[in-house]
Amino acid sequence: MLKIKETEDMPETIFFNTNVIVTFAPASWGTGHYKRPCIQWYDNTDHYNDFKGFTRNVRDIKEAVAFVKHLGTVEELKDDLTMGDITEVMCKFNLKPHTYCGMD
Repeated sequence: MLKIKETEDMPETIFFNTNVIVTFAPASWGTGHYKRPCIQWYDNTDHYNDFKGFTRNVRDIKEAVAFVKHLGTVEELKDDLTMGDITEVMCKFNLKPHTYCGMD
């Protein structure tokens, strides 16, 4: 059984609705050369293909996290945001998003 130290930083859920879950993973969460902070998002609507996405750049990542958290407070938007919308936000912040099918 895998044990996680209590002092280890865990990914933080920064936004979720019925369509998408967005998390922020700190640098200590990664391994190898991936040991850097990233934003990850998961599609809740297609469990068969299990679409996922993550950022490959770290510049402006804090601003993107703050913006996604803000989107979660806007009543007109928070229930309608999709994986595509989150990918567009990551493009606007130049975080080089990468999306893929988790079943491959």
